[in-house]
Amino acid sequence: MIDSDTRKLLRQVEHDLGAVKVEDTIRDLATELAGIFYDGNRSVKFRKAYPTLKDYMRGREHQSDGRILHRVPGWRHHVKLAREMLVRMLGMPDARVSPEMKMRIYDAIIEDRQNEHKYGGKKLVQAAS
Repeated sequence: MIDSDTRKLLRQVEHDLGAVKVEDTIRDLATELAGIFYDGNRSVKFRKAYPTLKDYMRGREHQSDGRILHRVPGWRHHVKLAREMLVRMLGMPDARVSPEMKMRIYDAIIEDRQNEHKYGGKKLVQAAS
């Protein structure tokens, strides 16, 4: 899981962008997925644009002339997949995902949907599928 400083940073970026708040469980999974994506065999161009995982998570794209552009934070590209994975977990047998875990996932999904509606249904920036 992510530490409290990283969680605080993600909330600040979310606030700065005026984006819909993503429920913590979903954000944590999206962050984990973003880390896995970053650690994968990314291209040289990608690595130059985002030299560190922290840059990718913050959306700090490094340009060849030394400028840093602020893009969509990397973890946000993985929110849709995180939601889909959690929904799939609800349909798994209790032997694989406990009823208690399913209830926590269900509550997270409901809270996330309520946040989306609460903030006027702002469109979450999502990477193209």
